[in-house]
Amino acid sequence: MNAAKEFQNWDEDQTALKWEAGGDYTTTLGNIGTWKTLFIINRDRIDKQSLLTDVLASVSVPDFRNDEYRVKKEKILRSSLTRNITDQQILEVGVEAAVNNYDTIFTQEDYVSGVYELDSFDDVAVSENRYELFANHTYNISSKIVLQSSLVGEFSKISSLTVPLIGANIERSKKFQFLKPRVDFRYDFTENDQFRASVERKVSQLDFQNFVSKYDVGLDLVRLGNTGIVPEKSWNYNLTYEHRLPNDAGALQVEFFYRDIKDYIELVDFTEFFDTNGLPIARADIDPISVSGNIPTAKAYGIKTTGNLRLGLIGLPEALLSVDYKWEKNEVRDQFSGVLRPFKWSREHEITFNFRHDVTKWGMSYGAKGTILTDNGRHEIDEVASTYNGDSYEAFVEIKIFNDMKLSFIFEHITPLKYITDMKIYNDHIRYNDLSYLDNRTWKYVKEFSVFLQGTF
Repeated sequence: MNAAKEFQNWDEDQTALKWEAGGDYTTTLGNIGTWKTLFIINRDRIDKQSLLTDVLASVSVPDFRNDEYRVKKEKILRSSLTRNITDQQILEVGVEAAVNNYDTIFTQEDYVSGVYELDSFDDVAVSENRYELFANHTYNISSKIVLQSSLVGEFSKISSLTVPLIGANIERSKKFQFLKPRVDFRYDFTENDQFRASVERKVSQLDFQNFVSKYDVGLDLVRLGNTGIVPEKSWNYNLTYEHRLPNDAGALQVEFFYRDIKDYIELVDFTEFFDTNGLPIARADIDPISVSGNIPTAKAYGIKTTGNLRLGLIGLPEALLSVDYKWEKNEVRDQFSGVLRPFKWSREHEITFNFRHDVTKWGMSYGAKGTILTDNGRHEIDEVASTYNGDSYEAFVEIKIFNDMKLSFIFEHITPLKYITDMKIYNDHIRYNDLSYLDNRTWKYVKEFSVFLQGTF
């Protein structure tokens, strides 16, 4: 039987500094074309300390503390030349260079016998030099047909330096080369009806936070980093039909999509089941470890529909109703249990609606919006969780006063919003199917009422 959980208090102190600067320059070079150059420079620093204590009766006993220092820096320079090849064709060619740096130090210290003892330490510096050569071509085949295509060649080098407490530094360096083509086709077969199709190869930018250790508050564990992770690649196919009602009365759009993914980034199994001699490790001595990594293949497909309608047909020409619906089916091979499952936190159905009515003659507006979601979940090395997110509804009223002032009333969480998570917790690695206990967690949010006064001075 598992011991009763202790009450825990989480204190966090964080300082942060973030800035960004950028600019662009455009000039016309006669018959050669239009030249445009832009640059972006930014820096993001976070210094965070956190302390978790066990609250026992009237005494708070420290459990552990974390210290995380992180600096992210980015420099981007992009330059391109655009010119008309013919009256129907436009060509843009250019180059982009980016330098990214990510440095972080993470420590966790456990409170043992009145003193703090180091439990986890991670000191990692990551740098990325990335260059892209690109060409974008637009061909207006006719007044109804447009073909756009692009080709991007990406060349990058990612280097990481890990400084352990004991032993030599660990250095890794990888070079990547990718071709990213894209083709977009658009056909206006009537004034109000349009068909679109696109094919594109995408390559994700790596999240360097996956390279280093971090503390997961929800799961109460330290997630180790993985400097061996590689970018995610996918082929994306889309077919879209759009119909617009006359006199801008509304529109309906239906999109079919399919994604074929390679090196999908998710949690993978780093557990060692065999020793250095190739002999099986006893189950009692196995330490289950999961980190962010790459899964060979995954796929996703579905339908997105969006629609909006002005309600002039019922005498409300200034009222607009919008409804969006998304159905997505996706699957990936779970790296712990071996079963096919949906993506982490993925929902199969999602509905959102938005209603707004502007009453111009009274200087007021009112409306409502809502979201309806189906369950989502996650799979870990020793647990499976399913979460119900609840429906969310909100209403508002805005009134103009004194011409330059606006008074707003917002009603949030009209229905009792709550999140319910059911978890199956296993004693060790899920492959042994040794269930320990069931965990049910419920978060409830109170109804909220806000008043805002806005003005221009």
